[in-house]
Amino acid sequence: MSAESTSNMELFQYPLSLNCQKVRIALEEKNLDYVLHEINPLKAKNLDPDFFRENSSGALPVLKNGNVVICESLPILQ
Repeated sequence: MSAESTSNMELFQYPLSLNCQKVRIALEEKNLDYVLHEINPLKAKNLDPDFFRENSSGALPVLKNGNVVICESLPILQ
């Protein structure tokens, strides 16, 4: 994980979410480089227009790799 990574992979997540934690653990175990973005649903940040454009359901986590956007933990983990 890196805040200034050259990776195209981005993970939008909330650290207290168990599903987001599962995805972070999987990415770390696979030693994949990604940029982490914290989205706080308690402050309705998941409804921000920029985030909502990527994921119209507003659900977390979201993994973005270039133009490919995968929403929710189960599809991301597959």
